[in-house]
Amino acid sequence: MHLIMLMIQKLKTLPSWFNSLSALVLLFIIAYVDLQFSFPLFFLYLIPVSVSALLAPRALGVVISIVSFALYSLININFKAVDPLTFEIAGNGILLFWVSFLALKLKEQWSLNQAHRFSDELTGGLSKSLFLQRAEEELHRSHRYKRPITLAYLDCSRLKKIREDQNFNYEKEILKNIAQIMKQNLRKTDLFTRVDEDNFLIMLPDINAGGARTALQKIQSLIRLKSIAANWPLEFNIGAITFMQPPLDMQAVLESVSSMAQNQTDSGNFLQHQQLYH
Repeated sequence: MHLIMLMIQKLKTLPSWFNSLSALVLLFIIAYVDLQFSFPLFFLYLIPVSVSALLAPRALGVVISIVSFALYSLININFKAVDPLTFEIAGNGILLFWVSFLALKLKEQWSLNQAHRFSDELTGGLSKSLFLQRAEEELHRSHRYKRPITLAYLDCSRLKKIREDQNFNYEKEILKNIAQIMKQNLRKTDLFTRVDEDNFLIMLPDINAGGARTALQKIQSLIRLKSIAANWPLEFNIGAITFMQPPLDMQAVLESVSSMAQNQTDSGNFLQHQQLYH
């Protein structure tokens, strides 16, 4: 199954129209080969049906499945030396559509796996691995074009204590609400992810120190208001650095902002923001 998923992943990088056309061409080649033999070659028709169901748009996959069955039936009923039984044709048709259905389900499972790989299932934000990849790309772009970039660490102090004293579902609800606030109030170009189970990393590219501080203050205020309204016994501390010329060491940047947020949790609900020129 893993090898099949890897093959699908590679083929899906090709344009969908190319995959659809390839499946259709393959189907007509198989139909031509089928015409040359007196014995049935039904199993060959399963190949373009599977390819189209896995790699072509859903509607085209269904169309190619129907065309496959039509060609198979036409050739084997009208051009074969020995006419097959109607029951055999019908049974093979059912098998063909069943294979098409299974291929579509396999594609849906692959898409679901990809979604889980690239997003955080709980919050809907980026997965940590994708965030780090995108953040590193932004750091290099910022470094190259001399554009400011801000990385922030949102520390949800005392959330672990809530998990211990109350229940895990309550903690999940808090994290979902925090993520929703960030989705609604950050720009489309901004990035965020959940780290260490109950904290968040935020990256704000192409924004100066003043703009970054305003954006983070807004996020912190909205989370704080939600916390008061929902009676969450929490503090939300943010450590942030705006780089006018960022270093290319992503790990060093992450350690700097996380330590800023976590080393002063006693003061509660603070925003520590620095602007660095490197």
